[in-house]
Amino acid sequence: MSEPRIAIYIRLSSADEETGKKKDESNSVVNQRSLIHAYLDKHSEFANAVRREFVDDGFSGTNTDRPAFQEMVKQIRDGRFNTCITKDFSRFSRDYIEMGDYLECLFPFLKIRYISINDNYDSADYKGTTGGLDVVLRNIVYDSYSKDLSVKVKTAMIQCAKKGQRINGEPCYGYVSNPENPRFDIPDPETAPIVRRIFDLALDGMRPAAIAHLLNDEGIPTPGQYYLMKHPGSKNHVGKADNQRWGCYTIRRILDKLTYTGAAVGMMKCNVAPCSKVRKEAKREEWIVVPGMHEAIVNEEEYQKVQKIIHSNPAGERNNTPFPLKSLVVCGYCGRRMARWNSKFTRNPRFYCTYGGEYGNITCKDVKSPFECELEKIVLTGIKDHCPNRIGEKVWQIA
Repeated sequence: MSEPRIAIYIRLSSADEETGKKKDESNSVVNQRSLIHAYLDKHSEFANAVRREFVDDGFSGTNTDRPAFQEMVKQIRDGRFNTCITKDFSRFSRDYIEMGDYLECLFPFLKIRYISINDNYDSADYKGTTGGLDVVLRNIVYDSYSKDLSVKVKTAMIQCAKKGQRINGEPCYGYVSNPENPRFDIPDPETAPIVRRIFDLALDGMRPAAIAHLLNDEGIPTPGQYYLMKHPGSKNHVGKADNQRWGCYTIRRILDKLTYTGAAVGMMKCNVAPCSKVRKEAKREEWIVVPGMHEAIVNEEEYQKVQKIIHSNPAGERNNTPFPLKSLVVCGYCGRRMARWNSKFTRNPRFYCTYGGEYGNITCKDVKSPFECELEKIVLTGIKDHCPNRIGEKVWQIA
């Protein structure tokens, strides 16, 4: 057998880090590192082996979207390691389906030895088998624990929302956190007047696109640009804020926010399933709305008038008709998704960059795609070229 080359994987999630008000020391990075190295030093075959640590601090184990984990798997696939070790199965993954895929498929195929110390599991002891029912049950328990914890966290968030507390990360544009109580918001002296002005312009009958043009002409920073000005080290909005401009969609989102009436609005989005990262928009009647929780920028009457104005024009409603290239065509200059122009007067839809066509972005001006039917043929040709078996037109239409 070749000399062991060991990948040590350590993970700590925010849920592990804080259990109530006490640190969960048994799962801390320091404890995991100490336990694993003590185990390796104790066994002569590993004592002098090459070791490398991969640490994900603050990442959930319910999915594999973790930077250090992905780097470790990449290097394992490249043949740099032939052994992987963790404190227990849950540190590697809490999804028993993914865990089973690694234990039964990937690691045996790559001839990787996997060790879980606290579970007393060493794949070298189960050559030709999968570890039996005991391993399966342990992974199911870890998976169930995560799902149960997810439900409890959601219940706690609902209770906070019912108290009028902000449960999302940052205050919306126009507000800042109250220094005395960060769970509640106060108007931002710099951006609240801009929000107030947007509502005033809408009450005067100006359409969202016209308001966007006006703000762009005056050089007022967009919400994304303003956020980066206040949080220069943040990764949010990076890459888009430099050439970002006010748009119709941004104005409509501001005019549609019930938060500006002084109400705390929570649970506007929900996970499709426990532990799932996929979120969907909740129905408006499912929102948790607590009026009068912070200072209002507009009153209720003004808000309702604006809603009638902006929703009175059917042309302003978004077209939700599905089509094959939806959200897949982007502008080659600004990198933003291009809109589909499907007028009743044309039989051949095409895509255009709204930031150039509607909002005056010079670099994107007059940027249009070929006709949609031509784009579909180009994509189909690319798929055929990259697939071992040729794909017929019928398959493309179904997809």
